[in-house]
Amino acid sequence: MQRAFYYGDLLFESISIKNGEIMLAERHFNRLLRNADIMKYELSKDFKLIEFITQIQTAIQLSNISNKENCRVRYTLFRYGEGFYLPISNQTQYLIDVFESISNYQESRLNVGIYKENYKSRGPLSNIKSGNALVYVLASIWAKQQSLEDALLLNDLGNIIESTRANIFWTKDNICYTPPLSEGCIAGVMREEIMSKEFVIEKSCKIEDLLSAESIFLTNALSNKKYISLSL
Repeated sequence: MQRAFYYGDLLFESISIKNGEIMLAERHFNRLLRNADIMKYELSKDFKLIEFITQIQTAIQLSNISNKENCRVRYTLFRYGEGFYLPISNQTQYLIDVFESISNYQESRLNVGIYKENYKSRGPLSNIKSGNALVYVLASIWAKQQSLEDALLLNDLGNIIESTRANIFWTKDNICYTPPLSEGCIAGVMREEIMSKEFVIEKSCKIEDLLSAESIFLTNALSNKKYISLSL
């Protein structure tokens, strides 16, 4: 676990459990495999979807939470072993944390601002859920200081890409839009699910797009669509 702490050398999945079902389990597993490949992790050839599911189910049953049928799980995969920036081994271990189920968005409509003090660079590492989360931490602190429920993040071009905890969509003239992954947003599993079922156009997001939008909503794996109001 030292490398995860020292260098942020980890991946994680935030997973919703509803009525005993691991929601979007296959999408979470496939994303973990894709991101592990980007991170040069060496996974066991026996690591299949069924093992991933069994690991989560076992962790839930061994947990001390009161409602095991409805909860949330954080699955963390990390490179272990000695080494500094250059790891001696690319083998991995995993850690599963189980939490009581609480929505990370309590309000029906969120007041959201645009965080401008730092930005995300574009590239493959920007699409993965890793231990490098400083911009999300600082943007969340900023949002709280501004009495807002969330903050929208910018990339190095000044385009809006996501919020601190969700992907962003907007509609105009009955067409739904979302930023492409090339803009630097997280490759969210709920984003992927929505885009597999609805017609969505990928488009760079300017502030003008949101100001003229008919609706703006956020999505992640732990909660339903949350519509937002911009606070500028």
